[in-house]
Amino acid sequence: MSKYQYKRQVMHSDIDAAQVVHFSKYAVFIEDGLNHAFKTILGEQFDLSWMNQLRIIRYQIHYQHPARFNDELTIEIDFFQLGISSGKIGFVISKQDITAHQRLADGFIFIAYVHSVTGKPEAFPHTFMKLIKG
Repeated sequence: MSKYQYKRQVMHSDIDAAQVVHFSKYAVFIEDGLNHAFKTILGEQFDLSWMNQLRIIRYQIHYQHPARFNDELTIEIDFFQLGISSGKIGFVISKQDITAHQRLADGFIFIAYVHSVTGKPEAFPHTFMKLIKG
């Protein structure tokens, strides 16, 4: 499968009273990276209507180090395993430190593609699967 990178700067609205990024904001960073990956993959064919059928079932996030105001984060999305109607997408959130790249968090997002009315599993759009598999 394919890997995609997205850069994002930590803003004041991302930090809490302790001056670090609140853990709940990591999910927002991951979704930003995921949307960027979809736009990169699909280009002109990117259509938000099919995104309404994409459900995030579960986040599995392993926090390792805090992010702070003004850090430039790199969110790497890895389409690790996609089946007919569900999948497992890996991610890594890191920042460039003075000496090295520091991993802040990593884990997986579990997704499913469902019918917009019934909520029953449906196959990912053929165009999407073709483009994501390269």
